[in-house]
Amino acid sequence: MTRAGPWRNLLDPSEPEERARRPVCALVLLLCGLAVFSVYFVTLRGSVPAFGPDAYEYAQTARNIARGDGLKTSTVSVLELSLLGHSDFPLPYLSHDIGNSLLMSLLFRVFGVADSTVGWFGGTFFILLPPLTFLLASRLFGTPVALLAAALVLTSAQLITYSTSGLSEVPYAFFLSLLFYFLSRPFGKRELFLTGGLCGALVVLRSNSLPFLPWIILFLWFVSLERGELVLSGPESRQPRWSALRRWVFRSLPWFLAGFALLSVPNSARNYYWLGSPLYNVNSMHASLFHTSATQGKSTSLFSRPGVRINPLQSLLEHRQDLPFKVRQQLSQTIAMLLNGGQLSEGDNWADLVLIFLFVASALAPPLVESRQERGLRRLVYCLMLTSLFAGALFTLRWRHLYGFFPIVVIYDAEVLMRIFGIPRGARGLSAQTVPVSRVLRASGGLVVVLLLLGSGQILEPISSDNARERREVNGYYQRMGDFLKGSAPKNALILVKCGPGTKSELRFALSWYSRRLTIEFADYTLQTLKAERSGRPLFLLIASTGPQWEEPTPEEMASLGVTAPQRWFLGTARAALFQVE
Repeated sequence: MTRAGPWRNLLDPSEPEERARRPVCALVLLLCGLAVFSVYFVTLRGSVPAFGPDAYEYAQTARNIARGDGLKTSTVSVLELSLLGHSDFPLPYLSHDIGNSLLMSLLFRVFGVADSTVGWFGGTFFILLPPLTFLLASRLFGTPVALLAAALVLTSAQLITYSTSGLSEVPYAFFLSLLFYFLSRPFGKRELFLTGGLCGALVVLRSNSLPFLPWIILFLWFVSLERGELVLSGPESRQPRWSALRRWVFRSLPWFLAGFALLSVPNSARNYYWLGSPLYNVNSMHASLFHTSATQGKSTSLFSRPGVRINPLQSLLEHRQDLPFKVRQQLSQTIAMLLNGGQLSEGDNWADLVLIFLFVASALAPPLVESRQERGLRRLVYCLMLTSLFAGALFTLRWRHLYGFFPIVVIYDAEVLMRIFGIPRGARGLSAQTVPVSRVLRASGGLVVVLLLLGSGQILEPISSDNARERREVNGYYQRMGDFLKGSAPKNALILVKCGPGTKSELRFALSWYSRRLTIEFADYTLQTLKAERSGRPLFLLIASTGPQWEEPTPEEMASLGVTAPQRWFLGTARAALFQVE
């Protein structure tokens, strides 16, 4: 005798039963995501985000947006000052893509500006990912696969760690998964418009998503063609396919392009106005020089050179002899980092290796029964991943740029494991998907699942490692230096920041976030430029170090810089000296 209700026979393959269970399962997974993130961030991390240089940059820009100052940055490099001018501070934010700061500013408006809000920003998208993964997987493969995929997302050491970083990895994973969900559904004009809007949002969040656009349009055309939506009935049905394509281009495609343009064109127009290019920001424009004879590796010193304005495509052509080395080096580094879990832990993250192995297995042995749209979506995922790898390798590529694909990857991984278990897909009556398997294979599949779920224990390493303790100590220095600046310099001050020996360049971003003051990279160019024109704002020079090494200017150097006697700050090995520029 069976019980009634949504939990009766959870692996029941009938479509009506699945549909009734999906909202309940999604809600439960949402609450599980909230519980997991709360334990990790509030209990284990003490509501302290895992800040890095980009996170400080996003946060201080989001604060400016939230308080009504617009898309402005309060921390400026030498290159930005030379490209954008110096008559109006804070300067327009053009260093990186604006999407992450725009989203973060929404939380700042609701919950206030604080370190904890930065952590909850990524946490919000982490909490939403398990139910979204479940809904997408249930459309493609049914409830058993969906539950396993959602569990793998919920216990992902990578996703939960990056959710507290203030970076765009987890928000990007959410919007990319949402795009795949829309692409798995039937298409009408409204769906095409919303899908285009999602593509535009992805480009604003990460401009390296722009090369995805041709593949997605090709997929939309393929799906419409396979469904017969482009073939007219009667005698006209014999028209050549190019005629059907023409009708689709003029009747359906404009809805997709309208949604895309609505989200992406304002940002492109802004980039064109300030930088002369609609496709690039300051970072991506100059990334074409990374790993070439012009710049060794991914050098931040490039942004300390005034007046370097380049054409990215022309730059790639000029350094075409460097491209094979550049692409090969970045691809090899990225793949190696993906295989061992990136910089998440001091050792190898074997859970990532297992996931990648299963994903390759799913590509080599796809499901026996797939609709044309499902097969097209699978191939689209492969195309987008390869495009992300090779297009990124031409500019700048990091292993974590692929983490946006994590939910769709574990969906295909879970499908492979369900086949090993011999569990039916449970959707659209495709129980023939299963094949006879031995007990050894089923036991192996169970062991893989246990290993993957146990891999979540590695989320403790980023908190307990020596590097993490050093990171927290340095962040404490930043906070106290920020308090020192707040008490020593007026709100409208311009503060040139010079990093002492062994001090990270992120200091300027961190001090802008904690002091709420405008910080500028120190160089002869910035010093002389601001001396000549500072619009009546007081100008200061801060020399700071977070390590034991310390070099304070001699009286002769102070005279040449035109600075007065300093105010000093000390805490452990960290110290700072603040000079007012005459």
